[in-house]
Amino acid sequence: MASNNYDIRFRALVVADLLMDRVFHRTELQQHGFVTMGAQDIEEVALCLESDQKFDLTVVGMWRPITTFEIVAALRAFGDPSKVLVVTDSLEVGVQSILLGADDFLYIPFTFEELAEKLRRFGFIN
Repeated sequence: MASNNYDIRFRALVVADLLMDRVFHRTELQQHGFVTMGAQDIEEVALCLESDQKFDLTVVGMWRPITTFEIVAALRAFGDPSKVLVVTDSLEVGVQSILLGADDFLYIPFTFEELAEKLRRFGFIN
């Protein structure tokens, strides 16, 4: 059982090419009661989508914008119903990701409270 006040109900896939980003985003979500899995590239995302794993939220934080766009497009082409949150330091990447099917984006740097607000808007926490 998690050491916080949240019930573990939701599953999140965290896609980031840098290990420190995957660990950071997974830790943030775990503090909100999520069970998390990490992927570092589109091949690992494909393996996750083809498995029996179902995710409620997918967080995409890639340093190359084209990779972010490929992953968002692949998630939607596969019919993945998860909410997709892109983490980026570029307003243009955030907007283009939404046009490709992402549900929202967080602009880097962001606070823990900003992430919590996105999770509230998606209906994951109260």
